Amino acid sequence: MAAVAAYLRAVHEQAKRRGYAFDARKIARARTSGRLAVTRGQLDFEWHYLMAKLARRARTRLVAAGRPGHNRRMERLFFALGALSGFLSVGLGAFAAHALKGRVGAEGLATFELGVRYQMYHALALLAVGWAFTRWPGPALAASGWLFVAGTVLFSGTLYALGLGAPRWLGAVTPVGGVALLAGWLALAWAVANG
Repeated sequence: MAAVAAYLRAVHEQAKRRGYAFDARKIARARTSGRLAVTRGQLDFEWHYLMAKLARRARTRLVAAGRPGHNRRMERLFFALGALSGFLSVGLGAFAAHALKGRVGAEGLATFELGVRYQMYHALALLAVGWAFTRWPGPALAASGWLFVAGTVLFSGTLYALGLGAPRWLGAVTPVGGVALLAGWLALAWAVANG
């Protein structure tokens, strides 16, 4: 009986160290009973069940939290990309308002400003992705951020080029960027809904 009590104490201590609420009444009953209340096989089963439950809980926590260093890097990366994109959109907007006003036509200026506006919207979206990594990290969120980056480069980049007088065939690339931006919004919604 002393061996069973020692074994149960060890199980209880292990569970306590790992933050598992073990049923103390079962342990007290097994300790105080005059006869062998549980067999060694039952104890082994309970021990392995407990360890499997702790492992599942730890895996769930690990998956939910992701890799802490990785999430911190992704959070900082998307915040930095959002800030840089916002900086560039303000600079390009000022460039369009002051330097391009007399050099390109009204249509070219409107196209350029449309690119600036969408770049600013998605700079804010990148900041939102960086913040969302603190709450719902995961691959869908990373995909969302990279889709915003690719979409901004393709969509706004081609609008800038078209506004400055690039060949019209370049306009065929613009919808690809738009689709990437739309996919980024869907991926962000998916990441938040399933995070």
